[in-house]
Amino acid sequence: ILAYLLGGLIVFCVMLCLAELAVAKPISGSFVNYANDYISPTWACGVGWAYWLNWIAYVPSEMIAAGIIMHNFIPQIGQVSWAIIFGLLITSINIFSVGKFGESEFWLALIKIIALVIFSCTALAICLGIIGGHYIGTSILLDNGGFAPNGYWSILITMVIILVNFQGSEIIGLAAGECKEPEKSIPIAVRNVS
Repeated sequence: ILAYLLGGLIVFCVMLCLAELAVAKPISGSFVNYANDYISPTWACGVGWAYWLNWIAYVPSEMIAAGIIMHNFIPQIGQVSWAIIFGLLITSINIFSVGKFGESEFWLALIKIIALVIFSCTALAICLGIIGGHYIGTSILLDNGGFAPNGYWSILITMVIILVNFQGSEIIGLAAGECKEPEKSIPIAVRNVS
């Protein structure tokens, strides 16, 4: 919980800075161009390649993870087949027109939010003993060494994994150069995403 809160705060601050830059200088290249203009061309090259490598590794790993999860539910279909199915599905969604892409993203995000609310309510019901028959409370959270049995460094160590879950929010900056009124739309988009 603390790692997600810290990660969310970091991403929110970064997105506020990106929004400031995007409103002041709306360009399509976003943070790569900003790195070139405000730091150095070498830094921009590193940022651009790191961003490309990030997505080139992230998307296939998500397809593989989806394949592993779905194989547990439907073992008749292999993990690789599931990964290919999800890869084709994601590719087809990305080929849609902007309006259809946005609408599909809206519905997928809504499903994710509803699932998180259901999981949170279920966890609360389990802790209160409504599900499972006996009151658990905070015993699992605070027993066996307390809230952070391995120390609070584990919160910082997990930041790499946590921040991957916020991946994609920077795309707002990439679209800044294509907005009609970036001074209005970019701050709204950043507040809604963050």
